[in-house]
Formats: sequence, C-alpha cells, structure tokens
Amino acid sequence: ISPSGECPGYPFTAHDSCVTGRIAARELAKLDMDSFAFASETPHPSWAEKRLATFRDAIREYGRDVNIFPGGNLKAWLRTLPKRCGIFAANDRMAEKIVATAKSIGIAIPDDMTVLGCDDDTRICEHAEISISSIRPDYVQCAMLAANMLSSVMEGKKTETCRMFGDV
Repeated sequence: ISPSGECPGYPFTAHDSCVTGRIAARELAKLDMDSFAFASETPHPSWAEKRLATFRDAIREYGRDVNIFPGGNLKAWLRTLPKRCGIFAANDRMAEKIVATAKSIGIAIPDDMTVLGCDDDTRICEHAEISISSIRPDYVQCAMLAANMLSSVMEGKKTETCRMFGDV
C-alpha cells in the first residue's frame, strides 16, 4: 500500500478529499466565524493536502484566509488563533486532539472555537470530552462502487483502478 493508502495495480474506491474540503468550508462559513484554520498531523498525508487545498480555496471565496497548523506545539498554535475561529480538522483523531487541548488551556468550545472533523468515527466523536461534529463520507456509496468493481473483475471485465466517492 502506498503512503496515500492506494493499492497500485488493484482497483479501489477512495473518498474524494476535495469534496470534503468544500463541505467543511461551507459548513463553517454558515456559522459566521471571524477566522478559519486547518489542522492535520504533520507532515500532511496526500488526502489531507487535498482537503486543505480545497478548504483554503473555498474559504478564500468568502474573502478570508486560513491559518494552517504548522506542526509542533498544538497548545501554542491554538493560543495564537483569534476567538470565534472555525477549525477544520483533517480527521476525527485530530479534531479530538484539538478539542482536548483547547479545553486544557481554557478555550471554550464552541463559543470561542468551533471544531469540525471528518470521517464521523463515532468512537471518537461521541466519546470525546466535548462531542465532535464531523463530516460523514458516504460509505454506502463507497460499498456500492466497490461491489460493482469486484463484480466486473470477477466477470473478467476491465474496470477503473480507482473510483472516487464524495457525495456526502
């Protein structure tokens, strides 16, 4: 498996991270936040880079810029963000870290900072110190695409090597 999670030479389905970035921007912009930020583990995996790129582009359409977590000290970075900041975390694990860290330094969630994760991992989102809102990829669509691809392979038909799913 490659660093991006893809299996070269084998058909696979993948969540369209570009769609996720646009959805995150739309949802956080609806909340009329004063500023926006993006956080991911560093270095950013390729899927996180795609989420960041489309999130940043969409936020710029709202006339704003995005503060990007550079890695390192999460507490120090969170302290630099203005209040009423909407943070898009590349995944729910990162969202959980942000929420726990913010709470430990007295940043009020959701009053001072709103955090939006991705993947809708209920083990994380529902059991975090403060429940986490998360973008849920359409895993049913993913399963349907994968089943269709498998059926084609089993019938000896050619199939795409990758099918993206993204309608969330």
